[in-house]
Amino acid sequence: MPESPNELRKTTDWTILSHELFNEKDDKGELVKLIVPNGHDIAGSHIRFRIKWTIDSSDKEPADKEWKEGHFIERDVQFVDEGKVLVYWKELGGRDGVSGIPEDYCHVLRILEKGKKTKRGMVKYKLQFVGYSAEKSEVEHWSREELKYNFLELLAEWEDKDG
Repeated sequence: MPESPNELRKTTDWTILSHELFNEKDDKGELVKLIVPNGHDIAGSHIRFRIKWTIDSSDKEPADKEWKEGHFIERDVQFVDEGKVLVYWKELGGRDGVSGIPEDYCHVLRILEKGKKTKRGMVKYKLQFVGYSAEKSEVEHWSREELKYNFLELLAEWEDKDG
């Protein structure tokens, strides 16, 4: 079971050691939804980072501090420190080539903005994906229907916040 992202929020120092692809299924081959305490639930192919962390804020040398290791879901880690996640993937040559996530599979990290209605009455939402930055070249626009079908909880959070 992955660690709660609250563990990372309490740390004084942490580092991503490695990553692993997970795709939890039940006995019938159906995707299992993981309930993550203090994090976002997730189902299907996803990355878990193996992370080393400490809550020791003393002046001790790093080697003398008490360190823990555990697995955290990538999405939750990106919410804690997006920069560390993006640097990790960049140092490996890019997430696409090394993550093992199927090309046609994605997890939305956040809705960045709601677009204006088109002449046909459709609204598109600007999205940022897990493992990627919010730069223009790495975002996509999805309709409310696509979001509602694939990421209902995220859409509901946005609509509650947006009013």
